Amino acid sequence: MRGALVALALLMEPAAPAAAQVKAAGNGVAASVVHVQAFRSAFDWSQPWRQEGVSGASGSGFFISGGRIVTNAHVINQADQVVVRLTGLDAATEVEIPATILATDLAHDLALLRLEKPGPYAAATFGRSDDLMPGETVIAIGLFA
Repeated sequence: MRGALVALALLMEPAAPAAAQVKAAGNGVAASVVHVQAFRSAFDWSQPWRQEGVSGASGSGFFISGGRIVTNAHVINQADQVVVRLTGLDAATEVEIPATILATDLAHDLALLRLEKPGPYAAATFGRSDDLMPGETVIAIGLFA
């Protein structure tokens, strides 16, 4: 699977049933989740007359403060072009915006992007692992690519 899931640890209110907790957490974070597409041209310098195709990769990401996006480095590694699709609530509200790679950390498989169109964008908020206890519910939210 080319897509990557972005794991977000979310603290839950203990009084609500588990299904309601997961639904509420997903609805609260969904606006910050995006679809990241990266494109690479496969140009062979030893045979410049050959036309090679464009390959691509895709995965998920999420907004953090400052309108930046966290995604996986393997998705955007060696990309010539990165496009982020804001998924919205339905297909009618989807929009694609070019993005710039700000930083990559291949050792930890993380990358930081910035959209070329200023926001405001809904940022995900991080929980603290110190506040979690063994057995608490943790969910992964992402897009299938």
